[in-house]
Amino acid sequence: MLSCLRKRDEEKMKKNVEEMVNNLKKVAEEDETEAVKVEAVKEVEERQIEEEVKEEEKKDEKSEAEMKQTEAAENTEVPNTENRKTTS
Repeated sequence: MLSCLRKRDEEKMKKNVEEMVNNLKKVAEEDETEAVKVEAVKEVEERQIEEEVKEEEKKDEKSEAEMKQTEAAENTEVPNTENRKTTS
């Protein structure tokens, strides 16, 4: 009788251990897929930030070029070519 109860208890314990192992495997797989998703989202966000920075740099370069043109135009002296009438 005792041996029968022990076998039954061992079988229950084995079954419980197998279920726990299966549950742990499922959780590990879910964590892996979630970690992969998080990593992918981070990469996408980094790319977007890099693109925004590049766009800002391009805008800055354009505005600097425009400012230099404006300054050059302001600093350029225009020769006076008006004909002055002389009064006698």
